[in-house]
Parts: sequence; C-alpha cells; structure tokens
Amino acid sequence: MINRQLVETLMKMSEEKAALRAQIERYQAICASAYQLAGAVDAPLRFLDALASAANGEPVSEEAALDLLPVTVEECAVVPKGATLTDEQRGAIEWSIRKMDSPHTGSEAQRNCETLRTLLAAQVEK
Repeated sequence: MINRQLVETLMKMSEEKAALRAQIERYQAICASAYQLAGAVDAPLRFLDALASAANGEPVSEEAALDLLPVTVEECAVVPKGATLTDEQRGAIEWSIRKMDSPHTGSEAQRNCETLRTLLAAQVEK
C-alpha cells in the first residue's frame, strides 16, 4: 500500500507543476505581445529573434539574453517625427510598460520603461 504522505506530496507537486505551466504560458503570451510591439517600432532584429523564441517556448541562451541590452532609441524607428500614435498603439505600449515595470525587473528594464513613458508623454503633448 502506498504511503498516504507520499500520495499527498505527489498531488501537491502536480498542482505546483500546473501552476508553473500556467505562469510560463502567461509569460509566453507577454513575449508574443512584446514581439508585435518590437516589430511595430522596428526594434533591432536581436529583440525580434529573442521574443519570437520566448513566445514559442524555445530556449534562449544566457549569452543571447545578456546581449539584448543596452538598446538605444537610435536603434529603433520608434515613431517618425510628426507622427501620432493611435489609441490602440498607445494602449499596447502602456500595457507593455506595466508588464515590464515591476520590482522584479532589473534596473535596465526599468530605465527602458522610463524611456517609453517619456516618448509617450511627448506624443501626448503634440
């Protein structure tokens, strides 16, 4: 007869695995959205490649992840001068900022969020 404690442990591990799988799927969905945003602002190819891999659950090497940053505004088309963002575009950028800007992200990600906020503020002033 199987030990009751062993059965309970296995059931708990199964629940934890399901929770982790759901979390991974949420992160993959965020990466898929970020991929679309990166394409819309003509982000460097290294970002598109990394985000596509992450969205599809493919491994990204530590070296490739570390090589993503820093990124400069000059590397991206962002928004041409004189152009305005649609409400949908502004919403997508704001959504991405909220997802990236948390106490759990590094200082580089938080600086990138601040850069995006500055760009959005400049668009609102137009």
